[in-house]
Amino acid sequence: MKKFLPVAIVCVLFFTSTVFAAPGIIIDGNVQADEVIAYDETGYNLYIRLSEAGRLFGVTATFKNDGAVIEKNGHSLLFEAGKNQFIMDGLSRRDLTMEGLIIQDGEPYVALRPLSEATGAVISWSAENNAAEVTTGAVTMPETAAAYFENVQVLDQSTVRIGGEKVIYIDPYHIVGTPQDADVILICHSHDDHLDWGSIKNVMKDSTVVYLPADAMAAAAENGVTNAVAVAPGEVYTEGEVAFETVHAYNLPNELETRMYHPKESNWVGYVVAANGYTYYAAGDTDFVPELEGLQTDVAFIPVDGVFNMTAAEAALMANAINPKVAVPYHYVNFGSEDMALDFVREFVDLGAHLARKPVSVIMAYKMY
Repeated sequence: MKKFLPVAIVCVLFFTSTVFAAPGIIIDGNVQADEVIAYDETGYNLYIRLSEAGRLFGVTATFKNDGAVIEKNGHSLLFEAGKNQFIMDGLSRRDLTMEGLIIQDGEPYVALRPLSEATGAVISWSAENNAAEVTTGAVTMPETAAAYFENVQVLDQSTVRIGGEKVIYIDPYHIVGTPQDADVILICHSHDDHLDWGSIKNVMKDSTVVYLPADAMAAAAENGVTNAVAVAPGEVYTEGEVAFETVHAYNLPNELETRMYHPKESNWVGYVVAANGYTYYAAGDTDFVPELEGLQTDVAFIPVDGVFNMTAAEAALMANAINPKVAVPYHYVNFGSEDMALDFVREFVDLGAHLARKPVSVIMAYKMY
């Protein structure tokens, strides 16, 4: 079973000016030797020697062509020296705030935080120990959720790829490979982290049909996309064997200006897609608006960044209200760390217990499941 929900987490590990010893790394309770630890020129970002990564994280780690390749469950991450990013399965880019790979004394070292979180480890900072503490294998795919993700990938930001007899991309973003395998592309709204024309061209083929809001139709024509269909909230569409409906996606009044960037008047959408015997709700950018009450879906991808969308607590309320079989926090790593998603999980579980909800699986996005 191959599932890939990888991640790149844009977070920096800090130690205060009152601490003079270089920060360390503790993995599964074991203090790592100084010689396997490196720091970038800022002195803040921690790296682990590539030759130790396989043993410590249960992955295959190799160095070739100036890049570090991390492999797990049939999937790969490529970290390249001098680049603030990694590439997932040769397909999609994740941006980092630090270099993903550095070379010191001829040895390659890979950035600790993105390596940890992509491989299902949990990482936190211990001021008491002046160290990053990592617990490997802490995040796994629940058996109750596995079947829903047999052919599903969450790639970057809000990108969801649903495979099977037909291939569906929702909001393809930062696609650097050229699979040209999309039968249908669904676009939630016209902000460039959801409507990325370079990525659309990389995944589309001659027969691909692109569904997008009306305000993006002119841009579609300018970009040579001739098989384009305008969508509006509250409609049902069928494209061959692919069926989906559009739902409302907008911001409610909020004192935070960035929480008002998605007005109802724009008629932007989320999608509920029926594929492979299940339904998948991709929210796009939204608050829990009245029109979403009563929405039914097996899997819900819900934004939790708290900058343009709901906070973790607000998203947990929404997830418990619509009560999917699997809830997935997404659209967060461009604005902070995986802590946002972990907060969602805690809020969701606590609230669900309080409401005596039936058990619902919660999985973390952007993992090498």
